[in-house]
Amino acid sequence: MARTESPVSTPTDWYDTNIDLPVSLDARDAGNSLDAMPMNWSRFDLAAYQLRTGEYAFGVRAGWSEGYAGDGADFEALYLFVIDDKTLHVVFAEPMAFDKMLAGEWHKDGTRSHDVSDAANALTVLPSMTDGYHDLQLREKAGGKWRRTFKWSAEQQRYH
Repeated sequence: MARTESPVSTPTDWYDTNIDLPVSLDARDAGNSLDAMPMNWSRFDLAAYQLRTGEYAFGVRAGWSEGYAGDGADFEALYLFVIDDKTLHVVFAEPMAFDKMLAGEWHKDGTRSHDVSDAANALTVLPSMTDGYHDLQLREKAGGKWRRTFKWSAEQQRYH
C-alpha cells in the first residue's frame, strides 16, 4: 500500500488559467498562499492518465466553496499522483472548473436576478513527450478556445 510521506502540501497552481480564482486568492499571491491548498478532497478521478510506458497516475479532485450574500461559488482542481515504490507523489495540481452564482438586482415582484458564470477544462494526455513523459494539455470544454500544455520537469519531478 502506498501513501504520502506527509500531508499533501502542494498548492494548486492558479497562474495562467481560464478558471476564476476563489476570492481569498484574488488579493494574495495565488501560487504561494495557504489558501491555494484545497478546502476538501472530494473524489477519486480514476481516468487512465498514462504518463509514460508502464506508469500511470491517478487523480483526486479537490475543492473550495465560498458563500456570498445571497449566493456562492464552487471551485475544483485536479491533483495527479504517481506511486513510487510505497510513496505517493503529486505531479500535477491545476484548477479544472468553477461555477458562480451572484445575486443581482431585485425586481418589483420580489424576485431577484442572478448572474451565473462557469468554466470547465478537460485534461488530455498528448502523444508528444518531454524527458520520456507524455505532455499534458488542459482544454476548455464547451467549445472554448483556451488551452495550456504542461511538460515534464525532470529536475522538479512534476509537470509545469
